[in-house]
Amino acid sequence: MKMPMPSRLRAGGPFAVLLAMQMLSGLAFAGDPPASASVASNPPAATLALPEGFWAARSDRYSVAWGSVSLGEGTISLKPTGSGCYDYRSTTDPIALVRWTYGSPSEASRFCVSGGLVHPQRFQYSNDRRSDDNFSLDFDAGTQRVKKIKGGVVTEINAPDPSYDRFSIREAVRLWAAENADRIGAEQDFAFIDDKDVRTYRFRIEARETVQVPAGKFETLRVARIDHPKKSYRYWLAPSRDYVPVKIQHINKGKTELSMELLGAG
Repeated sequence: MKMPMPSRLRAGGPFAVLLAMQMLSGLAFAGDPPASASVASNPPAATLALPEGFWAARSDRYSVAWGSVSLGEGTISLKPTGSGCYDYRSTTDPIALVRWTYGSPSEASRFCVSGGLVHPQRFQYSNDRRSDDNFSLDFDAGTQRVKKIKGGVVTEINAPDPSYDRFSIREAVRLWAAENADRIGAEQDFAFIDDKDVRTYRFRIEARETVQVPAGKFETLRVARIDHPKKSYRYWLAPSRDYVPVKIQHINKGKTELSMELLGAG
């Protein structure tokens, strides 16, 4: 028997569900500006020291909703592998209807931290029910090229160093915001590589806010992507949790379409 799709989710169409599932796996970035071949990725000199546990192993569990409709949960984990390098992974546990229809996407990003920057090495996206969407990125900082493999096709992309995949960019933004938490209004560009092109994403440290999520009440730093005129993507980073996001929203034309909130340790 085919189960009906909740009306608010059905109204958004297949793209809405896929965007929601991408958000559940920690990768969604709403809307793209024109591709850019020249991107200034290096942030200004940091003014604040990082918390002692900033790069410690962690596992965080989040809820994801499309409007008022729950789509399931996701777990995002960070594991140090030595020599300043890390494995960053997401797994999803969507509700049955979404899982049966659109699958359970997962991501893995391997990166190293040096010179105050996150340097991606490899990214892989996979979905057990949508294999045509699967792809990987291998980064070569020495040649400033990225090798993309999708559907058995290998493509070489020229990209500045550092450039970020759509998962590790979250850690790059978290690092920049933590080191500049006292600079409300600061902005920074990041080079971003998806499965098609190299783009420029700009983020701003907007404000300090207190937010309530299922895991509790947190004092946070709100950071937003600001390069798209109609769409935005916001993080609420909690200093008490080493600036890990406790809340994330996708805003479209002034309305919150997707939300992601911390439930607790994974």
